[in-house]
Amino acid sequence: MKLQKLAGATSEIWQIFIRDSSSTTGGGLTGLTNASGSLTAYYHRDTDTTATAISLVTMTVGTFTSSGFKEIDATNMPGWYQFCPPNAALAAGAKSCAIHLKGAANMAPMPIEVQLIAVNIDDSVRMGMTALPNAAAGANGGLPLSVDAAGRVDVLKINGTSQTARDIGASVLLAADQAVNATKWAGGTIPAPNVTGVPLVDDKYLLGTIYSTPGTAGIQDINVINWKGSAAAAMTGDAYARLGAPAGASVSADVAAVKVDTAAVKTKTDFLPSATAGAAGGVFIAGTNAATTVTTSFTTTFTGNLTGSVGSVSGAVGSVAGAVGSVTGNVGGNVTGSVGSVAAGGITAASFAAGAIDSTAIAADAIGSSELAASAVTEIQTGLATAASIAALNNLSAAQVNAEADTALSDAGVTGVRMAHLDADVSSRASPTNITAGTITTVTNLTNAPASGDLTATMKASVTTAATAATPTAAAVTGLTVANLDVAVSTRLSAGAYTAPDNASIASIDGKATTILAGIVAIDDKTTNLPSDPADESVIIDATNAIMTRLGAPAGASLSADVATRSSQTSVDDLPTNAEMDTKLAAADDAVLAAIGALTIPTAAANAAALLAAAFENAETVQDFLRLSRAALYGKANGLAGTTVHYRDAADTKNRITATVDADGNRSAVTVDAS
Repeated sequence: MKLQKLAGATSEIWQIFIRDSSSTTGGGLTGLTNASGSLTAYYHRDTDTTATAISLVTMTVGTFTSSGFKEIDATNMPGWYQFCPPNAALAAGAKSCAIHLKGAANMAPMPIEVQLIAVNIDDSVRMGMTALPNAAAGANGGLPLSVDAAGRVDVLKINGTSQTARDIGASVLLAADQAVNATKWAGGTIPAPNVTGVPLVDDKYLLGTIYSTPGTAGIQDINVINWKGSAAAAMTGDAYARLGAPAGASVSADVAAVKVDTAAVKTKTDFLPSATAGAAGGVFIAGTNAATTVTTSFTTTFTGNLTGSVGSVSGAVGSVAGAVGSVTGNVGGNVTGSVGSVAAGGITAASFAAGAIDSTAIAADAIGSSELAASAVTEIQTGLATAASIAALNNLSAAQVNAEADTALSDAGVTGVRMAHLDADVSSRASPTNITAGTITTVTNLTNAPASGDLTATMKASVTTAATAATPTAAAVTGLTVANLDVAVSTRLSAGAYTAPDNASIASIDGKATTILAGIVAIDDKTTNLPSDPADESVIIDATNAIMTRLGAPAGASLSADVATRSSQTSVDDLPTNAEMDTKLAAADDAVLAAIGALTIPTAAANAAALLAAAFENAETVQDFLRLSRAALYGKANGLAGTTVHYRDAADTKNRITATVDADGNRSAVTVDAS
């Protein structure tokens, strides 16, 4: 809600509408009082640093009570209340005041923005502007003008005295585009103009002093006494004589020629440095020049010689495309061109750091026969094996090889005895398959097996230990016990004393066993469902009691009597027919459809209105947000170069957003109008 009120207005009674936030149609909230729970009110003037609380009180509708709050008519005007702001909120000295009511249950916040203006829009005579008369025009104390029915303005009085036509002259009424022909001015006749429509102007006075008569009619004499605050020097002779005769057709022609020459000179001098020659930043001249840094590239070719010395180059030299005669100093960077020569001692061991030259430092085929002198090849070959010496190695005789082999065996400690032991045929010895993990598995597979005398004490002990470990005990034999071995085997039934049954007897026994087995299966089928204790009838009794419990006690004499009573033909006849059920269902459908029809379903417009009226943030609704966003994003704006910026509404009829900004665009105060 936005209002305009006279700054300093008092005893204001405002009509405000408070929406019900739970309503989907934007309806008003009823039943609020000044004492409603959580209902609060605050105001803030644009000159204040904090908001001020308003302690709401009750009031009589239509009668001002400071901070009063009262519902008008809950039945006929639901949601409408009267509110009386305290006079301090509207006092002079501020340009705006914001008032906010909120907090009650289902209450949409109620923002009120008041623009405090210097005019009173409730004053129908002069809007509170005291510089205007407080009476109707033409009336006593009013403006001395009146307009008749024809739209003519008559001056009735001057300084309170009524005027006549003689007093003010006859009224001259001009029709549209009617010309006025003035023949006199200040009692004198106006001279006829030289050019029709252009009046003659006689410039006769300057600051109240009459001009002197000019020497030539129509041309004023100009006497320059002062020039730029100082007395002008007296001029003698002809002014043109001071200028002298022009070199060309005229002084103007000379000036034009000078301008052309000056432009040509400027074109040349624009490329000269602004510093003095020889100084830093100036051109180089003979003699000593100041230290100068050249930051651009030299693209010109120097064909002459630099006979002087260069003290030093502290920066890097990108490349030298031409040849360098000689370098007596050190080269810290890379040389990609060729070097004519290096003086003796120019390259020493210290010239190459560790790892300075490796396979990656020398390209493939970088050093060939053409890069090495003949003497260099001779020096490299000195001390290397020659082809003749290598060929001599390939011509050793068998005797020479045997002699070298014997010498090597002797050095290794292989004597003639050991050699004799190797004379035996290796194939006659035991193969690896006969010896597994160091154990002799088949003695007969060994040729020349050793005799007992050949075994050492250690070997015998190992054989004894292995044999002992391999002897099983009675407990280790599965299925055997010591009791089974306590008699001699010879006392048991001998093979000759045992008579094996014949096949016919075995077949007869097998047939009888099959018959017996079938009988056992038949008995099992019969006895599977018998109780576990057939001698005790309690199991059967318990099962019977469980069945009776499920059936329940009969209502009549017995269950049969109950069934007979319930299943009579009369009870079946009372069941509804299909037609009766269709009638009942149709009536139910009608009732459901009627109930659905009685529902109040909001229209799309009502839903949209409710959405727009929903609270968005603080006191703003969705509609307020959309209106303000549109103005800020693509609405017309003004005052962007100043300290007060306005963003307009879509119709360009009001300021939606008014912001106070500084030179950097930072907002210090923002006033919005989303109504």
